[in-house]
Formats: sequence, C-alpha cells, structure tokens
Amino acid sequence: QDSIARQSEEISKLAGTLGKRAANVKTKGNDYEMAFAGLLSRHYGLCKNFELRATGQGAGHEMDIQTVIDGNVVMWELKTYSSTVPKAEVDKFLRDLKENPQASIGVFISKTTDIQGKNSAGPMVIEFDGGRMSVYVNRFDDFVGDDDAKVFSMLLGLFRIWWEHRREETGFDRIQIIREAEKAVEELSKRRVEWKRH
Repeated sequence: QDSIARQSEEISKLAGTLGKRAANVKTKGNDYEMAFAGLLSRHYGLCKNFELRATGQGAGHEMDIQTVIDGNVVMWELKTYSSTVPKAEVDKFLRDLKENPQASIGVFISKTTDIQGKNSAGPMVIEFDGGRMSVYVNRFDDFVGDDDAKVFSMLLGLFRIWWEHRREETGFDRIQIIREAEKAVEELSKRRVEWKRH
C-alpha cells in the first residue's frame, strides 16, 4: 500500500508538471521551433551549403529560425497561437525581414490557426515587397496533412524560382510566379482530398 501511495504521488507530480508545461506558451513555442528545425534539416539538409540556426532566443529582429539553402538565406517565423495570429505579428515579421538584408525570403507559419489578413486566398499567400518574397502559410498542420514532403518540396521549388529571377533580373513576371505557386497549392490540396477519399 505504501508503494502504491508513493507511485500515485509521483504520477500526480508528473501530471502536474506536464500540465504546466503544456500551459506555458513560451515552452510550447520553443518545442514547436525544435520540431520544425528537425523538419527543415530532414527536407533541406542535402541542399547545397545548407545551414540552420535557431535565432528565436537571440537578440531579436531575427525571427525564429534562419536557414541557408543553396547559398541563400531564408528566415522562418513560427506561431503556435490558439486563435488567429494578429496583424501586429505580421507587421513585426515584415520589419524583421527588412532589418535582415541578407535574407530575400521570409516564411511566416501558423501551426493551427489563420493569420489575420493573409487567409482570404487559401492556405498559402505569397507577397513581394522591395526585392523580398514573403510566404504566409495558414493552418500549417492541416495544409501539410500526412505528407509534409510535398509542401517542403513545393516551397523549395518556389524559393529557387525566386532566386533565379533575382539573379537574372530579366523582368520575369511576378504575377506568373504567384499563379504557378497557386496552381501548385491547388493541385496539392486536390491530391490530399483524393488520397483521403481512396
């Protein structure tokens, strides 16, 4: 009986600790950053000159994760909100992107919710400003589903088109880039629905 009582007490303590950890928003965000860094390493680790640096705990104005892919810097901002991500976070994301001139691409990801003002055109929205591309992904977990490889592959293709355009500066039509990306998103969504049906 003493042994059972001690074990019950330990289980109660463990449950309390885990409950507090889940309730701690900062810890939740840090856990997601670590998990997402693992996804980036898995999908982009073999790209030329790949580097990954977690910057969320740094001096600020750097976003959560910075990667180097094919010699180009991509910055990643991750949100684990339980409600719509407010516009103030989007504004901060754009400021941080401007303050890091080495990065030509910023990716803003909301794990389970929408991003205010960036969800009317579907799960992924692409914008251009001052020679930089911003990619917003709403409800990332739903968008990815069971096959994250397709989404990360699509993002890499989009990044490479943008870098090639910037290198060549041949007047490549930005609207065409957006249309191609939108077609890829639509195709991915259709395939996911078909896969679920079958």
